[in-house]
Amino acid sequence: MFQRRLKVFLAFLFAALVVLALRVIWLQIIRADDFLAEAARVLERSPQWIETMRGSIYDRRDRVLAEDRAGFDLCLHYKLTRIYDDRFWHTLKLRYADDAPDAVVTASRARRLFKNSFNISADHINNLLDGLEDSDPVPVEMIRQVARAKADKLIDDLAEICQLSPADFVEPITRINNEIYNLQVAVARRCVYRNLEQPTPVAPGNQAILDDLVRLLPDEKKRLLEIDETRVYEMTEPQLALQSLPEDIALTIEERFVGRFFDANRRERPILIRTGKHRNYPWQDKACHLVGTMRPATDIQDKSQNSPPVDDELFAYQIGDRQGDWGSEYMFEDVLRGRRGWVLKDIEDNDIIRKDPVLGRDVKLTIDIELQSRIQTLFQGRNSLAQSFTGAAVLIDVPTGQILAMVSVPTFDLNTYYNLPQYELINEIKTPDPLRRRRNRAIGVNYQPGSTIKPTQLLGILQQGLINAHTTFDCSYANKDWSGPPSDIKNHGPIASEDAVMRSCNFYFITVGQTMGSLRLTDWLDLAGFGRTILFWDDSHAEKAAFAFRETAGHVRPIGKDHLSIFNLRFVSIGRGCLDGSVLQIANAVSTIARDGVYISPYIILEPAAQPQPQRIASVSNAHDVQKAMRAVIYKSSGTGFKAFQPLPWQEDTVKLYGKTGSTDYSVFACFAQAAKDQRALALAVLAETEVHGSDVAAPLAREILITAAKLGYLPEPMFDD
Repeated sequence: MFQRRLKVFLAFLFAALVVLALRVIWLQIIRADDFLAEAARVLERSPQWIETMRGSIYDRRDRVLAEDRAGFDLCLHYKLTRIYDDRFWHTLKLRYADDAPDAVVTASRARRLFKNSFNISADHINNLLDGLEDSDPVPVEMIRQVARAKADKLIDDLAEICQLSPADFVEPITRINNEIYNLQVAVARRCVYRNLEQPTPVAPGNQAILDDLVRLLPDEKKRLLEIDETRVYEMTEPQLALQSLPEDIALTIEERFVGRFFDANRRERPILIRTGKHRNYPWQDKACHLVGTMRPATDIQDKSQNSPPVDDELFAYQIGDRQGDWGSEYMFEDVLRGRRGWVLKDIEDNDIIRKDPVLGRDVKLTIDIELQSRIQTLFQGRNSLAQSFTGAAVLIDVPTGQILAMVSVPTFDLNTYYNLPQYELINEIKTPDPLRRRRNRAIGVNYQPGSTIKPTQLLGILQQGLINAHTTFDCSYANKDWSGPPSDIKNHGPIASEDAVMRSCNFYFITVGQTMGSLRLTDWLDLAGFGRTILFWDDSHAEKAAFAFRETAGHVRPIGKDHLSIFNLRFVSIGRGCLDGSVLQIANAVSTIARDGVYISPYIILEPAAQPQPQRIASVSNAHDVQKAMRAVIYKSSGTGFKAFQPLPWQEDTVKLYGKTGSTDYSVFACFAQAAKDQRALALAVLAETEVHGSDVAAPLAREILITAAKLGYLPEPMFDD
């Protein structure tokens, strides 16, 4: 009997050992990887995104024009902002009733909502639901009113500390709600396609994504519940509401709102201050049209919360990100932006997986911001005329084609660009701004060049061999063979090219135009840089330039025509009629003459480096003939620019000056200055929006600009301090 019991026991023991062995094999061999992974997950911390730093924008002398600076940001939790979202409440009502206005929840659920979602105190909950059993109904609308009152009190307190109106929080709250809702819609749509075992098609924008989801889920209740049940990472993280708070206000907010939580575990703070970064523009309104500014990012993608992100996700924009809106900030977004990182650590703070951030690269402009600033102040009234002018000036380094200054007045402060009153004024949203501040008058507005085109016209006819510098035309009234305009013709008699430029003889240059003819004249203007955009960009950025800087091409022919009529030809020959373009084009045309007939596309970017190739379009001897005529404009007493340049800033053996006045509806002057003993040379175009002769306003301003440039080392020192 004992032996039989022993055998049974041993058999049972053997079977147990076999089962145990199989279990060990199952755990340690067959399922080993799964259990190791599960154990590792227990020892992991939550993954963290690592922010990058945007590159800076510098001028040619390494002075900062735009940079990221540390600051204090105000963040709001989605559990607070959604209280102001009608979509949230509409969905909550649909969840509990077909007839939304009559939607109710049980008193027990109402208590959980009040406590965990809206941070209503226990005493307040008891007062609200006094006498109700757990199963008794509570209207959703009542819950909404109580939550809204609680939220309003928080926002009112916050606005008071920030010295703002509660209305100032409408925009950031709406933005946060919209961004998170759009993310929910996008993720819900992907889930639907995944359930259908179909690839998710690309949709161009948030509205197209929502429209597609409506098509997939036409039943409103089903669709809204699907969206509501979709969780995205941003719903659990504080979202940016206001940037760059002063330190004292940030500290007051932290002190006032510490301890106000949404859930029982006291983790989710509705209002939070975090250290962040903001874009700062130290030179404020100087070069504002070139530097540009930032705006909240579009095409937001939801964050990968647990799995390591791929490169596209690291480069993707997330809620709170900003991106270039226009100007250099937009043009070089891919250079400046950088890439965020991602890290997963264990409980001992050791890296499990790390993807380091990549810092944004810097951009360097060709402009000298100090020179830019001083020229701007000349336009704004600190000039010998003691007047302020709307207009533009472009100063080019002749040997390289680099733009040293591109001034457009009026200006605006980039640091406050998005302040609502200024933004509406600059962008002419409510009341059109007669000054049109957003326009870059140096490259984005068409002006008739007037007589400043005459040196270019002269170079063209000389290069085509139709006349030489000594050829004379009899510019007498008796030879005027047309009636009507252009009628501003003076009786200069027989004159050659030098006198024609010096005295700005319209009759001479109308004859030049008629001699060249429509086709040769317009082809030459095209070659000289009119009728087309001329700023140089490398291939990788050229497509973005049209939006970033809105450079005008101007016109050398009537719109829709491929040739000039006899009537148009007369006007184009003297820089009027259908011929128009930018101040930059005028400056670059005289720069080509100063370069002895070599055309270089002007450019404003030093880094990332991209340099245009020079192109000879005229001979040295022909260019010298034109230069001689332009010198007479300033140095001979009958020259149209003589009076404006008295007293001369330099002796001729120090700096030689060349110029040409222009008078259209505006005052225009184009010139260049060459140092006699080295390679320093500057080309300049100035336009003031005032209906006087070029010699009255633009030429005196040009003289002061050249003196200003000399004081900063771009020409020899002037003989006296203006």
